[in-house]
Amino acid sequence: MSKWFKYDTKIDRLLGSGRSDWSQMAREILGDVEYSKVDALRKYIKRRSKKETEVTNTSTTKSNEYSTPFQLSAWDEDGTIMDIDKYCEHHGLPREDITSYKLITHSKNPFYNTVFKEVKTNVIDVDLARQELIDDLKQYSPTFKTYYRSKPEDGHLLIVNPSDCHINKLALDSETGDPYDIDIAVRRITEGVEGILNKAQGFEIDKILFVIGNDILHTDTVGNTTTSGTPQDTVTTWSEAFKIARRVYVETLETLLAVADVHVVQIQSNHDVMSGYMLADSLYSWFHNSKNVTWDIGAKHRKYWAYGNSLIGLSHGDGMKMDNLPLVMANEAKQEWANSDYRYFILGHLHHFKSIKFQDGKDFHGVVVEYMRSPSGADNWHHKAGFQHAKKAIEGFIHSKENGRVAKLIHAFK
Repeated sequence: MSKWFKYDTKIDRLLGSGRSDWSQMAREILGDVEYSKVDALRKYIKRRSKKETEVTNTSTTKSNEYSTPFQLSAWDEDGTIMDIDKYCEHHGLPREDITSYKLITHSKNPFYNTVFKEVKTNVIDVDLARQELIDDLKQYSPTFKTYYRSKPEDGHLLIVNPSDCHINKLALDSETGDPYDIDIAVRRITEGVEGILNKAQGFEIDKILFVIGNDILHTDTVGNTTTSGTPQDTVTTWSEAFKIARRVYVETLETLLAVADVHVVQIQSNHDVMSGYMLADSLYSWFHNSKNVTWDIGAKHRKYWAYGNSLIGLSHGDGMKMDNLPLVMANEAKQEWANSDYRYFILGHLHHFKSIKFQDGKDFHGVVVEYMRSPSGADNWHHKAGFQHAKKAIEGFIHSKENGRVAKLIHAFK
């Protein structure tokens, strides 16, 4: 018997109300506990909700097996017995596929006992297979409440960018003095986003830019290496880390949607080029029914987003020299550049804050290139190399439509 059976009454009551948000249900039942316990209860709730009723197997009727609960009647409307051709036409049977038949009249209801030609099982009906796949996806694709929001008089953009979280990184206190694992990563992402939202309450938010990727996952291969093959210290398998990261993103996006419509941008990064892309696509598949989310999850290394008179560039920071970014922005986002007065490039990768302002020689409107802080601890390699002690945080920004960035929000961790 599962150790979670003591919660069956509560679980059944929540499931009976039509809910399917298993993670939130687990949190409501357990309260403020570590993520691994919440995740274990979530799996138990999911299994309990998916219990299937027993299905009685019934065999198909073969030739000479006449005792069946139901047969297609051979009676015609005029009281006579149909011939085999009319019988097939009446009941929609493929006459050309019947190799032999026998009229059975000794029962109360006359019928034809038919034998059909063998169907080649190695022939695939592509259209049927496609429809079955679509039906399966529809069954498991959640539906979401559509938010109809009034337009605020003084709307603002909130940028939420939990950068370089490195889910599945292992840092031991005994080795680095700065412990970090999956539970800490998940807790900091959740607390950090909630902290940013709390600090943004003084502004009317009409749009959220949710930046995902940026080394959300620590590894990209079954051998626990980065995309380029650098070995990493990890907590669990790549597949478990992927599922945990997806659940964190699902819960975070659900939280953000309760505040404002969300535009999701995925940023490719050096630790998880492939896994990060697939994680973004998985998140899209989960939320594609939502009318309050838009997406930019293509494989481009640099992305751009315009809000009011602000142009915001996004990249991981590992692909090119920082000094070249302003000119690259001007060429890759020509129209947005022309329409903007305030321009920003937000990067990750370095795990610490750094900001440089470039001046435009024509009108002296600045381009601010800024590196985000990371909430992750230093692993053994970074500790040995002395790359440690940077302030850990999750950061966000607020932009007005007319005045560019008006606030920087920091949720710091000790």
